[in-house]
Amino acid sequence: MIDTALLLGAAVAAAVLVGAVLQRLSGTGLALVSAPLLTLLLGPAAGVLLVNICSICSAALIFGVVRRHVDWRRYRMLTAAAILGVLPGAVLVAVVPASWLALVVGVSVLAGLTATLLTRRRLRQHDDRRTPVMAAGFVSGLMNTTAGVAAPPVTIYALASRWPQQAFAATLQPFFFTVAGLSLVTKLASVGAVHIDPKLGLTAATALLVGVKIGSTLTGRIDPTHARTVAVALAYVGAAATVLRAITSL
Repeated sequence: MIDTALLLGAAVAAAVLVGAVLQRLSGTGLALVSAPLLTLLLGPAAGVLLVNICSICSAALIFGVVRRHVDWRRYRMLTAAAILGVLPGAVLVAVVPASWLALVVGVSVLAGLTATLLTRRRLRQHDDRRTPVMAAGFVSGLMNTTAGVAAPPVTIYALASRWPQQAFAATLQPFFFTVAGLSLVTKLASVGAVHIDPKLGLTAATALLVGVKIGSTLTGRIDPTHARTVAVALAYVGAAATVLRAITSL
C-alpha cells in the first residue's frame, strides 16, 4: 500500500530542492517552481506560507555569497514599493476563500511568466526611470503575499532597464528576504496561525539546504539562462495544474 504521507513529503522535497538549485544558479526559481506545486499539494494558505519561509531562508543563505554585488539603491526603491503591495495582499488572503485563492496563485504565476516572456521578445529600448522600478516593487509585494511569487515583475523591470545579470541576481536575495518576511508577518497578523506539519517543514528545510549546496557546486558550470528556462517551464506546469485543481473545486 502506498504511503500518502511519504509521497507528499517526497513531492514537497522535490519542489523545494529543484527550486533552491535554480535560485542559487540564476538568482530566482525557488518560489516560481515551488509556489504552484506547494499550493497544489498543501492548499493556498499553508503552501504559500511555506514558500515564504523557504524564500527567507534561501535568500539569507545565498546573500552571504553574493552580497558584494548587491545594488542597494535599487533594493531600497523596490522594497519601499513592495511594502505598499504587501498590505492589500494580506487583506486578500484574509477574505478570499481557499479555492479562489488557489486560482489566484495559479493565474498570477501564469500571467507573470507570460508577461516576462513577452517583454523579453518585444523589448526595444533602455528604461531606467523611477516609475518602472516602483511599479515592479509594488506588484512583487502584492504577488508575493497572495501567491508566494515575487520574481516576474522584477524580472520584467530588469529586462526593461538592462540590469546586468550579476547585480540583478544578487539584489534579488535581500529583496526576497525582506518581502517574504513582510508577507509572512502581515499574513499571520491578518489570518492567524496556519498549521504546517512539522515533518513537512523539516523535509522542506533539508531539501532547501541540499538544493543550495548543489546549486553552489554547479555555479559556473551551468549557464544561468538555462537555469531560468528550466524554472519557467516547471513553473508553467505547476501553475497550470493549480489552476485546473482550483477550477474543479469551485
